[in-house]
Amino acid sequence: MESHQLYLAQIFTVGNAIIDFFVTTDWTRAIFWIKIISFIISAVMLVGIVWVLKKHHGIFAAAYQKVINTKAAEPEIDPQVEYYEHEEWRNVVKLWSSHSLAEKRLALIDADALFDNVLRDRRIPGETFIERVASPEMPLLSNMNDVLFAHKFRNELVHETGATFDLIDAQTAFAAYEQALKELKII
Repeated sequence: MESHQLYLAQIFTVGNAIIDFFVTTDWTRAIFWIKIISFIISAVMLVGIVWVLKKHHGIFAAAYQKVINTKAAEPEIDPQVEYYEHEEWRNVVKLWSSHSLAEKRLALIDADALFDNVLRDRRIPGETFIERVASPEMPLLSNMNDVLFAHKFRNELVHETGATFDLIDAQTAFAAYEQALKELKII
């Protein structure tokens, strides 16, 4: 029991010594030196940041130039093809606005075909729809996951016997194609 009291007394003594150190120290002088050291460290870090940016300026410039060249290299869209695609979309919307589920189903199939044809017209490489959307040359779309869902839903409708036409999934798929075609500036 006495050994525990001895340890507690030693801890108390060390604690008092630490408190006395903080209470009796002239902190104005210590703070002055802390500020000087902090200023020196900050100045060295700033010089280091400037040096790194200057050293890697060529890399940033090359990356920026690559982005500009990629945007400039986008293929021109033939006005005839563009008109055809607009007309195709009007037909899709007409089918979609029908009250018939069979026509809504056909609208989704046509929307998928239109989207795939747009990718082909823009010369996105790939043998299949999935290969084209996975291509590095595929434009970035904000709703790519929705487009993939829409394509999967369309495939179920076309290839699976007895596939049910869920109107909520169909609306999600239609909205995905519509948004993607807007981002591609087709509609």
